[in-house]
Amino acid sequence: MDSTPFCHLTESLGEGIKIKFSSEFLASSLTRFLKQIRRNREEEAKLMANVPGWEVGTWYGEPIYKTLPTDTLIEPIFHEYFAHAAPSDTEKRLFFRLWT
Repeated sequence: MDSTPFCHLTESLGEGIKIKFSSEFLASSLTRFLKQIRRNREEEAKLMANVPGWEVGTWYGEPIYKTLPTDTLIEPIFHEYFAHAAPSDTEKRLFFRLWT
């Protein structure tokens, strides 16, 4: 019964649905990631607005990663990513990552 054309068709359709769903999920999670990075940069700009010589994404004008091109994305560690979030939200996310 597994060798019928209908079974092969449904199996290949199932794989296509999995691929489509996974690519849409990946795209939405990347969009959320980039939006959070943007929010972090905006929050840093507001927070450090009164500090003379401060540039967002640098240490007083000096690039942190001097050996990388300026357009390279450095993924932040967990605590940098949630630096401006509520502590309760950060804890929920941390414990969710630990237990899943």
